[in-house]
Amino acid sequence: VNFSSESNSFKARVAAGNATSMEIRADSTSGPLLAAVNIPSTGDWSNYQEVSCTTTNISGTKKLYFIFNGPINFDWFVFLPKSNTEATNAFSRIEAKNFSGISSSNIKTVGNIVCYIQSGNYIVFNNVDFKSGAKSFKLYAANASGSTTDIEIRVGNSTGTYLGTLSVPSTSSWDEFKELTCNINTITGKQNLYLVFNGPVNVD
Repeated sequence: VNFSSESNSFKARVAAGNATSMEIRADSTSGPLLAAVNIPSTGDWSNYQEVSCTTTNISGTKKLYFIFNGPINFDWFVFLPKSNTEATNAFSRIEAKNFSGISSSNIKTVGNIVCYIQSGNYIVFNNVDFKSGAKSFKLYAANASGSTTDIEIRVGNSTGTYLGTLSVPSTSSWDEFKELTCNINTITGKQNLYLVFNGPVNVD
């Protein structure tokens, strides 16, 4: 595989009955570790989801070995050029439509809004830089489902380190957006940020 542009990010489409992981190594099954990819249960072997992670800086031509730590259905993968994966400043406004990956094809972007999110779905933002530390989270969202939707904030993967939960109360319409804030456990450095939803919500 020719990495003509240096890469430090990986994305794949997979399905798994149970949570598992895989390793990506160079040259042999025991060669240099390029990435460790956590794979959550997708609920069904035909329910494919995108997973992503950061990698070591990869350049040149490599022979890649994928080592699976459990059963996985593997559809496709892609490495992203380093120039496209510069860290996103956690302290500036991040548009929801600029996500790095989504858990389901039912999630759609309409204009600037990410919508049709259902319970169990997640959105991931790769390489978010929390610098010396963040301790609160703010989101602009709408929810006309008739009940509160909780959003878990995690890093690493959809079942990774838990930071906090933002509750989105029901509003009168899907176009009525509210700015909501919650406290989170302090997080530092560059992380892959996951928003995991327990119900319908539109996110701006």
